[in-house]
Amino acid sequence: MAANPYGIKIETIPLGTDYLICVTGGRAHIGAVVTAYQDDTQIHMQTQIIPGHLEGELATQIAKQACTLLGHTITVVMGIHIDNATKQEIHEIISWVERLAGEELDRLARQLGTKRHG
Repeated sequence: MAANPYGIKIETIPLGTDYLICVTGGRAHIGAVVTAYQDDTQIHMQTQIIPGHLEGELATQIAKQACTLLGHTITVVMGIHIDNATKQEIHEIISWVERLAGEELDRLARQLGTKRHG
């Protein structure tokens, strides 16, 4: 992959033992907010998607992965806007987000002494 052409950025902010993960690119905004938390038996998700925005599914994926891996409550705020993005560009943006999110989760797991699976 070439250098990050869409300006995708992931910033993690620790909040006590929880984490806020902001994913932005292009013209940053809030398109979706997903919180993942777990009880003894399962992960629960709460999702808010601003009408007309498409980030919900990807934000949900990242929140669930992070909660599963880290064992803490995670909120993902995502907003990526690229004017007139083609289907190919959208696929590339998703690949960039997944790649950078994976790197960030690996970094957080190392900090916490957790091993990432898959």
